[in-house]
Amino acid sequence: MGLLIQEYSKTQTILLVEDGDSARLIAQKTLENYFKKVDTAINGQEAFSLYEKNPKKYDIVFTDIDMPVMDGITLIKKIKDICYSQQIIVISSVETSNQLLEILEIGITKFLSKPITIDKLEQVLYRTCMEISDSILTSQYEEKMIEMTVTEMDKNKKLQQRVEELENELNTLKNFPEHTEDKNIKTEIKELEEPIVLSSEIISAYEFHENYPTDLDIKNQQLESLNESLDLTISNFLSRASSQTVDEVSKIFISYGEVIEGISHFTLLGYSIHKMGQSLKEIRDFSKIEQTEEILYSISSNLDKWRYSIFEERTSENINEFDQMLIADCKQVEAIIDPQSVTSGGIELF
Repeated sequence: MGLLIQEYSKTQTILLVEDGDSARLIAQKTLENYFKKVDTAINGQEAFSLYEKNPKKYDIVFTDIDMPVMDGITLIKKIKDICYSQQIIVISSVETSNQLLEILEIGITKFLSKPITIDKLEQVLYRTCMEISDSILTSQYEEKMIEMTVTEMDKNKKLQQRVEELENELNTLKNFPEHTEDKNIKTEIKELEEPIVLSSEIISAYEFHENYPTDLDIKNQQLESLNESLDLTISNFLSRASSQTVDEVSKIFISYGEVIEGISHFTLLGYSIHKMGQSLKEIRDFSKIEQTEEILYSISSNLDKWRYSIFEERTSENINEFDQMLIADCKQVEAIIDPQSVTSGGIELF
């Protein structure tokens, strides 16, 4: 397993925190077999001084718990204040359940209990290095998708501007007899009215999961949890309109949108749901709420079908088949809440 770990760890730098001189030296020599660089510190305070100077330097922090000057738990809390997602492995013999509970409460799930064996070390290293690699791949993948999305959005913006120019030209010609130029303008507008999508390529749910750089089960669990409470939250919002129910329905749609925005291929869908949630948060005229009932329940139902066909059963032949319908529904809710938020008479491009 050592060579397999090195495929991921050989470019990584770690910080080792251990107050025992001999234990620190042995651990350092062992870890140097796997990692590009191993920095060491004799207590939490010294470690935090190193970390604070350059938080991005360290892929993993290995720390003992019981140390002088600053203990490991205090160090972990201070590190997580700077970078909550920092990979941290606790090297210690946790002696009390209270101490274990405190470690778990601050988000630590990786432990190496003393005495450390090579088998135990390599198991935790493999899992941690794989998580780091997955995170890097996902970031690179999403950066590429965001770049593609921005490019397509820019194209859509230019197309929208062209449509407006053509409509203005038609308005100037409406009082004159129809002629060839008028017909040409109408033809161009008709062509531009076709919905614009991010990609002409149709991707099935199976292909999507096969090619996505990380496991999407966690995203699915988050979406499933939100779906379970969505209908009830909408029902409360519609039957008992108040600042509290408005806040609740707004939060759940914003959360749903944020999860989807974090999944490549669904950036625009996530943004639309997020934006609608923000609009719901700003609602002041409760008389408009009743008009949103059918649309909100439709959004909830379609989101559940969308999630189930793509993430649960993985049977969808086109992962973007629900996008335009859901985006249109979100825009309709926004238009009901605030008619000025949606340009009237325009052509919507997705």
